[in-house]
Amino acid sequence: MKNYEIEFENEVYYLPQLDTKTVDKKRYYITPEGKEYPSITTVLSPRNKAGIMKWRKKVGEEVATHIASKAAVRGSKVHKMCEDYLNGLDMEKHKKDYFI
Repeated sequence: MKNYEIEFENEVYYLPQLDTKTVDKKRYYITPEGKEYPSITTVLSPRNKAGIMKWRKKVGEEVATHIASKAAVRGSKVHKMCEDYLNGLDMEKHKKDYFI
């Protein structure tokens, strides 16, 4: 199993790569010891759906869909940036999206 080598404040840490599985459209991460933990999306997805629906009604479907789409793209970019960082890849390509 591949380990990620992370340097933080002049200390080197080794983080194991985690396997994943999806059950009923919910993602779980599996540790090397076999423990399973739900993804943050899985944990947060059922929270406050009534509030989201109220907001969608307030701003209108078209505006809500536009905002949600922009947020989804931003979230995917942040996930990719974090993944690239953990894999020790060049972060230069992310500057146009996140750095001034």
